[in-house]
Amino acid sequence: MWLGWLVYAILAVGMARAGTAAAAWGWFLAFGLVAGLTESPERALVARLAGTHQGSGFGLYHGITGFAALVGGVALGGVFQRYGAAPAFLASAAGGLALVFAWPVFAGGWRRGVRG
Repeated sequence: MWLGWLVYAILAVGMARAGTAAAAWGWFLAFGLVAGLTESPERALVARLAGTHQGSGFGLYHGITGFAALVGGVALGGVFQRYGAAPAFLASAAGGLALVFAWPVFAGGWRRGVRG
């Protein structure tokens, strides 16, 4: 899953540096890689952690990801309005990298049975 977030960070930097509309479209279309690399592992993780309560687990998962998307969209929209597209994409890339570096910390806790 962390590989997907690393790809996301790379693509977000690419979007920030895109000089033409065609380049931006190319970077945008490549974002499909992120979904392919992250969605299946995320769902497998939720299924494993939820155990016999998968309905509740997936409900919580979708609620949290929806809320995070809302907060992130509003925050990055504010950055975009104030500073422009490139800083917004670079901030998004920094967030993706933060997830890459945070993943081993959380994954290690889950492996030890600490779900915090």
